[in-house]
Amino acid sequence: MKKAGFAVFLLIFLLAFSGRLEAAGLKVSPASFIIHDVNPGKPYDLYKETGLRLTIHNDDDVSHTYLLSTHRPKGKWEKGYLEIPDAGWCWFENSEITVEANGKGYGNIYLKISDEEKYYNQHWVVTLKVAGKAGPGGIALAIEVRAQIETKSKADVKEKPDGIIATGPSTLRFENVSPGVTQEGKVTVYNNDNKTHTYKLTSLFHKKGTKPNTYLTHSYQVMPDSKWITLSKDRLTIMPNSSSNLFLKLKIPDKPEYHGKKWEETFLVEPEEGLPGFIRVQISDKE
Repeated sequence: MKKAGFAVFLLIFLLAFSGRLEAAGLKVSPASFIIHDVNPGKPYDLYKETGLRLTIHNDDDVSHTYLLSTHRPKGKWEKGYLEIPDAGWCWFENSEITVEANGKGYGNIYLKISDEEKYYNQHWVVTLKVAGKAGPGGIALAIEVRAQIETKSKADVKEKPDGIIATGPSTLRFENVSPGVTQEGKVTVYNNDNKTHTYKLTSLFHKKGTKPNTYLTHSYQVMPDSKWITLSKDRLTIMPNSSSNLFLKLKIPDKPEYHGKKWEETFLVEPEEGLPGFIRVQISDKE
């Protein structure tokens, strides 16, 4: 496994969730993962740069051949993410591998987002599929791993971000924060739909049923109290193909235990109908 610091240096932060998916002798790990700060136009070899690859476990007593492919997601997935526009931006080094009996094989993953300004500030999901190659009269088992891909956050975009809903920047960073001192920031929310929407803003990490590890960036912890951040509005009504600014104020209580921390909060931006987005807020305190 590569050193974790190497991934941070390359501005591609990765969190592989524990556990693996299983289907009658076929097991795949990790069960899901998230990648942050992906630069559009830059090619990534995830194993070379982060140490991540899919591990395929064949627990059968005979060898099996597996087909590896990438797809836009179906069904339900993590709140705040949209379908990746092109699943072909993510691919495997080999589309077919054979794993010996009671052995394991590896699927090396590559990634390159189209080099366009509109693809900054994106939160996407792509499905990585591992399917057994069925023989005559056989049944092909398949497992799908969800990958969450977040492109680099950028405030000064030259065109509106892609997607039915988007924010810019997608991550608002408060750095060298002094507890007890108020800091302010601004995020633009884009309604790229052809009709007006009213968006409700709520803390995603503190929402019932949310698993924070599904979203957290490497080295950050969940901010203990979402009320440390005040939003200028808890609802935004935005006309079709328009945008609106949201202002945020941060004030951390001046207590010794709150000094020298790295916290993260996420705010779900949820329309009355349709898919939501989210704003990521990162906070680093002064020592």
